Amino acid sequence: AMLNMMAGTSSINDITGSLRFFFIPGMVILILDLSIKYIVILGEFSMNLLVALKMRSIGKDKGKHTSLSNLAGTLFLKSKEMAEESYHAMQCRGFDGNYNTRKRIKFKGMDALYAFISLALLVLFFII
Repeated sequence: AMLNMMAGTSSINDITGSLRFFFIPGMVILILDLSIKYIVILGEFSMNLLVALKMRSIGKDKGKHTSLSNLAGTLFLKSKEMAEESYHAMQCRGFDGNYNTRKRIKFKGMDALYAFISLALLVLFFII
């Protein structure tokens, strides 16, 4: 429930940017950020491939396992292409491995509320 509240009130950029507050290395944050973004993109791409496969193979193709292996290969090639494009784009922009955030993180009232609710749930967990 707490994770859903955090996901509903914070953007992924705010979450990954706040990891610098806990002295997590920039490369780890970058890998996490890119992984989250590309999992969503590759998930949508694979769903589109599955729909296209379904539409083309109505009444045909008794051996679906070969079609799925072709789909996995296509997904791998797309993933490799996207990784290379990201690498070249980051090189062009002069990325040096540091993950800088532009805005300062401030502790607000909602943060205190989340901390209190989390602590109360933790205490309830150990009591029950």
